[in-house]
Amino acid sequence: MKVAKQTSVNRPAKAKSPSISKTKTSPEPTPIRVLKIAECPSISLQSTLTYHVGRDQGGQILLRVYGNTGGGQFNPDWVPLTALRDSLAEYPKDRPMAVAALRPLFKNRSVNTPAFLFAVLIAEGLVSREGHGYAVGDAEPFVKAIQALIDAKVDLSAEVAVSQKP
Repeated sequence: MKVAKQTSVNRPAKAKSPSISKTKTSPEPTPIRVLKIAECPSISLQSTLTYHVGRDQGGQILLRVYGNTGGGQFNPDWVPLTALRDSLAEYPKDRPMAVAALRPLFKNRSVNTPAFLFAVLIAEGLVSREGHGYAVGDAEPFVKAIQALIDAKVDLSAEVAVSQKP
């Protein structure tokens, strides 16, 4: 399996295969329709992250970090929303939720990626601050908003392709 190059510039290396341990790999990458391009602060508030929300041909909602204004490297592979939510659900209930909840998804990958994706989840309301940690938020508003983009036939894939050109 070829590993995607990690990068900290606004144009990540193209991933050759999925990096998420809970997803099945396939020989041909599935085309992903980019539904949303947005920015959010990193958890440290030291950089701004650009992220994408997309949908594959099977209807699965995916997220990825696409850019970082700071120096931290990250893995730009798409991550299924279901894998993120499953990982959050599996985190021990006796401890305040933290970025560590996403680390199992990124074994042998950039240590920044879980924190950056956690920041994306916070920005989208899928995780919220609670006491000394975080709590899983209500996914329904996010899913409804993404479904509205799907129904409106939003496809920002061409914008992403243009931004990848040298």
